Amino acid sequence: MVLRLCVVLFGCILGSLAATISFTSISPSPIQKGQPIFIIYSSTDLPPEKTMRADLVLRLNPFQQTRVYTFGTQSNTGNFTADVPMDNAIPSNLLPSGQSHFLQLSTTDNSAPAITQDVTLAGPYLLLNSNSPATFIRNVQSTIQWTGADVTGLTAKLQVLNNSVPIVTINGAISATANSFQYTVTDDITGVQNAYTLALTLTSAGYENVVSTVPLTIWPGKFTWTYPASSGQIIYKGTPTTLTWTTVGSIPSLTIQLIDCNNNLLATVASGVSNTGSFSYTPDQSLPSSVVGPFSTCTYTFNLISNDGFVILSSASFVLKAASFDLDIVGEPSQNAGGPTLVTNATYNLTWTTQGSSPTVNISFFTADNVVYPNVPNVGFYLVTVPPRAGVATSPRPIYGLGGIIYVTAFADQYSQDQISFNQKNGFIRILGTITSQPVIFKGQSNTVTYVVSPTYVPVESVSLVAQDDSDNLVTTFLDNVTATGSLQFTPPVGGPPSDNTFWLQVGSLQDPTVSGRVYVRFTTDPVITITQQPASSIAVHGQVTIAWTVTIVPGAQVSGELLMSDGTMVGPIGGTYITSPFTTDPSQFLNNGNYTIRLYVQSSTNAQAFSTPIIVGSGAGTSSTGTTSTGTSQAAISGPTPPSSGSSSGSSSGGGSSSGGGSSSGPNPAASANPTSGTGSSVSAAVQVVPTQQQLMVAVCLVVLALSQVAL
Repeated sequence: MVLRLCVVLFGCILGSLAATISFTSISPSPIQKGQPIFIIYSSTDLPPEKTMRADLVLRLNPFQQTRVYTFGTQSNTGNFTADVPMDNAIPSNLLPSGQSHFLQLSTTDNSAPAITQDVTLAGPYLLLNSNSPATFIRNVQSTIQWTGADVTGLTAKLQVLNNSVPIVTINGAISATANSFQYTVTDDITGVQNAYTLALTLTSAGYENVVSTVPLTIWPGKFTWTYPASSGQIIYKGTPTTLTWTTVGSIPSLTIQLIDCNNNLLATVASGVSNTGSFSYTPDQSLPSSVVGPFSTCTYTFNLISNDGFVILSSASFVLKAASFDLDIVGEPSQNAGGPTLVTNATYNLTWTTQGSSPTVNISFFTADNVVYPNVPNVGFYLVTVPPRAGVATSPRPIYGLGGIIYVTAFADQYSQDQISFNQKNGFIRILGTITSQPVIFKGQSNTVTYVVSPTYVPVESVSLVAQDDSDNLVTTFLDNVTATGSLQFTPPVGGPPSDNTFWLQVGSLQDPTVSGRVYVRFTTDPVITITQQPASSIAVHGQVTIAWTVTIVPGAQVSGELLMSDGTMVGPIGGTYITSPFTTDPSQFLNNGNYTIRLYVQSSTNAQAFSTPIIVGSGAGTSSTGTTSTGTSQAAISGPTPPSSGSSSGSSSGGGSSSGGGSSSGPNPAASANPTSGTGSSVSAAVQVVPTQQQLMVAVCLVVLALSQVAL
């Protein structure tokens, strides 16, 4: 009997152990709070009357787990459907490292082994105010915003919490997908302004889940500074300043404080004054400046404080000082790199304008504490004499001298100051003469440089004359250790400074390199011819034109001329081998009507260069005019004087008269040679047009009329 019972019991056990369950699918994935879950499974040897149970289990570690939610029980149909609540007790997928969820499916009588499947549990995602603290202003409408996902069909509730206790429900049934809500804080919200929390709660299937909270500050109002509104502004002691601001909300009265750079209260500007949006404030002269050293400045701020002390707003930082100055030196000798150049022991008019208030000032040289003129009345100007300074004569910058600084400082505030930089020299050399107005020097020719010394702290006994480039590098030394007489004569070599480049021509004292003067010049080998009297604008046949000129760079250079047709055909030379200014052409050369060109050549002893200027000559009585023509350059070659050319002319006139004549002329024909052998030429060309005179036209008309009358007869 016992054996039979054991066999039956063993058979039951084998039958139960033979039953199995397996998952087919679990959806959705991930599982969503507030959404149903669908489990499809299969089983073997498990009767339909068996009851199935589904649980959500939290795996705390490999050896420990806890059931967090039971979805319930259902019949063994192969399908299990249940709702996933919004219960806060169900942790979502934001789990600590090492923890995870799994779904367990089993029978209530354990007639089949339980099965598990790892799952992810996601709650609807909502985020208030980008997870940043929010600020509401009482009785002013504010916009509450949120972002999120998986909230379709869900309802949200907005609340204000005070110490985690709800005190106001802003809206209890707003669509979670609305993403924003307009809200105005009313006076029924009381308490400490920074103790509030804004909470967003999702509701579903009877459950509530607080999904997002941010700190909330409720102010009675809000200030915005309009002055001072940007950092770096200067406010002067003793000078009225209007502070301005705007207000949102209701703040009937306020207090204004002056805060120093260490955030300490420096002064109470106003206490309990009406909130009008502005306040006129004159900082007391006894207040310390925010400038705390020659190269160190801290900044102050103003605080606006509401009447209940809840709203405190700092202004933009600013500088507090007694005064600012803008300096200038009237009549300084020159303006070079690094500021004006001043001479030792010379006197200058130092001028300045003042912002702020400083009845008297100190004037210092070189360093701010080297006061030369103390407690000077602040009238905006003062005559100062530059004191001697060691090292000026040996300055590494001989052109500009040694750098220095003049300070003007408020007498009662040593760091309220301004400065102007200058270069200090022991004297000046001023270059005079035409070289300053026509800064071109012809190489190979004698040149004279005149100069004066003014003023000088060190006597100038000998000087040098050099050419320097823009970087103050020596290019050429023309004269060295020459007795200072006020005049220097020199002849730049043809191979000297490169032609057509500009250089500094400098006269410098050998006793003190800072005593110098210079002028910007161009060294060239190009003579320049300038027309001072243009030929007549028109002449008749056999007419005359007069032209006058000057030659600069090579004074006294020899000039020759020629007459060309407009197409360049040579008519012949004008004048002899060389001509002088002014020159009048030979009437016999203008034989026929047409356009002519007068060309002038200038030749120096070392070089010649071609120049040309068109001169138009037309019909009618000619008139002369004077003027200056700048001449351009061309590379026309000339060969110098050529053998004389000859020419003859003959003619007859009706009415029984005849005339004949022959003549020859000789002179230079610089352009006649096609293959020049030496030199280059400089020319000025004048185009000449010869046309009939009025008398000749009348004779021609009479002859035509007479001919027509003969035909009529």
